[in-house]
Amino acid sequence: MSDKKKIRLLYFHPTIVFGGAERTSTLILENLDKTIFDVVFVTKKEVFPPLSVGKTVYIDDLGVNDGFAGFSALIKDARIIGRLIKDESDLAFGMLHYGCIVLATLKFFFGSKVRIIVSPRTPSKDGIKFHLKDKPSGRIIWNLMVRFFCRYSDGIIVASEGLREECIVKYQAERKKIATVNNSVDVESIEKLSAESSDCEDLPGTYVISTAGRLAAEKNIDVLFKAFATLRKDMKAKLWVIGEGPERSHLESLAASLSIENDVVFFGFQENPYKYIKRSDAFVHTSLFEGFGNVILEAMACGVPVVATDCPFGPREMIDNMKNGILVPMSDEHALAEALKVVLESDELRRNLVARAFKGLENFSAAKMVTGYEHFFLEIAKADSTKRGWIR
Repeated sequence: MSDKKKIRLLYFHPTIVFGGAERTSTLILENLDKTIFDVVFVTKKEVFPPLSVGKTVYIDDLGVNDGFAGFSALIKDARIIGRLIKDESDLAFGMLHYGCIVLATLKFFFGSKVRIIVSPRTPSKDGIKFHLKDKPSGRIIWNLMVRFFCRYSDGIIVASEGLREECIVKYQAERKKIATVNNSVDVESIEKLSAESSDCEDLPGTYVISTAGRLAAEKNIDVLFKAFATLRKDMKAKLWVIGEGPERSHLESLAASLSIENDVVFFGFQENPYKYIKRSDAFVHTSLFEGFGNVILEAMACGVPVVATDCPFGPREMIDNMKNGILVPMSDEHALAEALKVVLESDELRRNLVARAFKGLENFSAAKMVTGYEHFFLEIAKADSTKRGWIR
């Protein structure tokens, strides 16, 4: 296929941290079929590693915001991205809520002819309610903006069926234009990384529980600390907390108030969290809401049993309760402590959970995810496909 027949794809991912959405973008951009797609990647400096794309443009240099900073800033950002799209693209894809809003604004207010695909990565209703609980006018504005990009986009990709139904039921998106493409896990890479040596001491006779991710309020790590305090009354255990974030000082104070500070280890941010997760006896995920929850799959790839809160929307799409992991009600410290006790005290249960979880990871391969994105990109672009030779 000659270069002039490629789909010129502008991939817009405004962000400030490297997390689950960023790992997903990395896998997509590294593995997209470059004989079909010529990619211009638009993102923030010093977040992503160098990627094999046709061109990378930084929003820092363009003067584009990494998040919503008011309507005048939004219009400015849409104009700038619009000029870039006009010169560079046949199809534009926006990742995260602000990427979605900018592209929909460009489509609606400036009449861009480029077809756009948007991809909100977290639950909108719960996220807006949580982050703007004391700002009723802000909640109204954000809910309207989500409805806006659900309406004024040519296609929507989400990571879970729960997110898909939210877009349809809560924000009136057309069912036919939404695709669910689950996130993926790179099992081979995680197996290699998890085998690396760590600086952890051996703790014979002591169970180790791990959790990993950004230490933010919506991750609800408080409930894990409270459950751990209960669990520790019955057995020797350590809690390893892998990650950094604004809640760290609060969590350190909470550990002291629960008298568990000597058994909680804060490892901070780790380039390779898997070598710690691998050495734990159980992994816990306690979020109040998730778009998917990649870290659950990653813990499964480390060969560790997972206990997760049954939050909207991701965990229940990965975990079949008591088959390949355990689901507990949100914010229920007693149920969480009991589930952990059951898992830790039964070697047979742990082995069975791990074996079934690992086998199920074949349903979440990177190849399957990237193929899903490619097919949807081609489907949205097909209006002009016969003229430009975009169909394989």
